[in-house]
Amino acid sequence: MHPLVLDTVLILLLVTAAPAARSSEPIQLEPQPGAMQVTARVPALGNQAFALGIPETIGCREAMLVNFPEARIDWQGPDEHGVVSCSWGPGGRVAYTLRLVPADDHVDVEMTIRNHTEFLWRDVFAFNCINPIQARTFHDWKLQRTYMSREGKPFRMSETTRVQGHMPTVGFYLPEHVRAGEESVFVRGFGATSPDRTDSSWIVTLSEPAGSYMAATAMEVAFLFDNLDRCCIHAAPSFGDIGPGEASTTVSRFYLARGTLDDFLRRMEADRAALAERQRWARPARSAQTAKPHGRMELMAPDELEQVLAQAPIAFVPLGTYEHHGWHLPIGLDGIKAHGLCGRVAQRTGGAVLPTFFYGTGGGHVGYKWTLMLPEDQIAPLIAATLDHLAQQGFKVVVLLTGHYPHEQVNMVHRLAKEAQSRHPDVRFIGLTEPEVTTPEPGDAYGGDHAAKYETSIALALEPAWVQLDLLTPGRDPEQVTLPDTPRKDASTHDPAHPLYAIHGQDPRQKASKELGEKLVQEIVSRLAEKVTRALGETAEPPKTNASGS
Repeated sequence: MHPLVLDTVLILLLVTAAPAARSSEPIQLEPQPGAMQVTARVPALGNQAFALGIPETIGCREAMLVNFPEARIDWQGPDEHGVVSCSWGPGGRVAYTLRLVPADDHVDVEMTIRNHTEFLWRDVFAFNCINPIQARTFHDWKLQRTYMSREGKPFRMSETTRVQGHMPTVGFYLPEHVRAGEESVFVRGFGATSPDRTDSSWIVTLSEPAGSYMAATAMEVAFLFDNLDRCCIHAAPSFGDIGPGEASTTVSRFYLARGTLDDFLRRMEADRAALAERQRWARPARSAQTAKPHGRMELMAPDELEQVLAQAPIAFVPLGTYEHHGWHLPIGLDGIKAHGLCGRVAQRTGGAVLPTFFYGTGGGHVGYKWTLMLPEDQIAPLIAATLDHLAQQGFKVVVLLTGHYPHEQVNMVHRLAKEAQSRHPDVRFIGLTEPEVTTPEPGDAYGGDHAAKYETSIALALEPAWVQLDLLTPGRDPEQVTLPDTPRKDASTHDPAHPLYAIHGQDPRQKASKELGEKLVQEIVSRLAEKVTRALGETAEPPKTNASGS
């Protein structure tokens, strides 16, 4: 057998015959002296090698800031953890620092860009590349196995409309929110921008034979790119706007992993919250550039709601209740928390947020003073009728988010969404509560509680004025703060004289923090926004034919 053929067979066997479990051996990074290139050898993929171009270019909307290979790069490492790093900026107008951090099936690219000029840079980006030229199982010359996100679901790149510029093998794809004419001069100069837009921040190529994937991802991209000449893919991370003397940091991730397309999508969604914590932009994203129409439904005029239906036909129905939430939180926390989370999701996806439905059912605080709880059969018909009206008015995705989550309430929400889906098959109904999209902290079995670590932290992140930890004091008169049918037990939760009365979970005085809350809110909002975007994409699918083919 020819050596090249034998080499190919061995690689295929290593990739496809190995078990699905993740390898414990990390990716090996080998910087190329003087160049903007690092070779990544992946033990889990038969030691196939990928060329990482980090960065090939740095630019902003109006100008190129650094263009390689004109600049020489001095790499450090790999260190004892396999990390390689470099910095650049010898007295010029731009400086950057870069760290590549390997794991067993991905490489994180941590990059900081600093502006040393007197000008504002708008929409700064880095052009980061993953090139499988030495990884033959990922050669996809016709883009049959390469995907991006469009309308909330994977879209095969071979089906995109390609525009041929002066380099006929390359293609650029802009995010939906970038207005025509606001792409960078770098992108515009190629004359190869597809009219097909992406609504997410990833591009992925599957192996042949199946079983592995390589993907380029970022928290937010300036554009996606592919090159048929090298089978390379790019997800150019955005750094937002950077003013004079300011710096922005972003973390993008290259996946070189075993699994299917669905495995990649699940993995990426699970990883986004942790990656978002490590991103530090100099300035907030410009809402005028990114926002789809959204708002509080009760404050919107009919024409404004028509704009929502035309551009983002999504309705959010926050649910809560009136319930004792300890001495330190408002009794309506469940509802105002759900409303605040829905509002943040709507800022990303667009849509109308309805006023909170404050009547809930179930839980361990029935009988507590200031708790108003109703039987399910009294409130479920009102919610069901609301869902029907929203579907009839033209909304394509309806979200039921309950901030009150005893099992009675959660079961009701799941059932109402399922029943509404059967009545309105062309609409997508999502019924859930925040612990369903929350990762528990290490050592915790559940990512939720009642007025304790989790809820108090989320409240601190959404609106610090809701939280008054100094009110968690002992000594209240039980006869004044309870009702005759209020449960009375020795446990602190049921002892009205105890500072932790009515609290289920860890002591918020010791365990709650705004930092934890911001992490939880980011995770909830990101995951729910992903669900909404995917659901909206599903509503655009053509109707299925029946068995006769008619």
